[in-house]
Amino acid sequence: MIKGITSNMTPLCLEPEDIGLAIGMLGSIRTDLSSIATAVYTAILSEKLTTNIPKYTGAVVATTGMSEQTLEEILTGLAAGQESFPDINPTEVAEVASEYQTAYAKSFQILYLVSLAFSVISVIAAIFTPDLKHRFTNEAARRLHGADINKKEAEAFNGEHENKGAV
Repeated sequence: MIKGITSNMTPLCLEPEDIGLAIGMLGSIRTDLSSIATAVYTAILSEKLTTNIPKYTGAVVATTGMSEQTLEEILTGLAAGQESFPDINPTEVAEVASEYQTAYAKSFQILYLVSLAFSVISVIAAIFTPDLKHRFTNEAARRLHGADINKKEAEAFNGEHENKGAV
């Protein structure tokens, strides 16, 4: 949605000769900012998961008495999408899986707050968007068709050939 709004509003903010440059810059800036946001989100999520998974799943080891090796096997399997563990007590697997989900939920809570910061920046940028009512006119910067377009194209074509012959 944001991409559509910015792509449609950019031509209204600029003179016709600057539209191509502005759309190119818009694409570059959008790519750069999304790369930065992805790096920030990935770094925060990775750090929080590294902290939260042992914090929440470690309690299961203490309450059930399972070994660290069994916990590691379950966590590795859960990370890979494995749903069943034939050699491990299903109750223990369910408890670890529940705490694993809790660890992910707690990690994503921080990402929600980070996304709010990005949203505040977007709202501030929207506040400073100029009023474009003066651009909504019936004036066309360049006509692409019309009753006399063929005549104008022929004149332009003949003028180019005459200039080339004179050189």
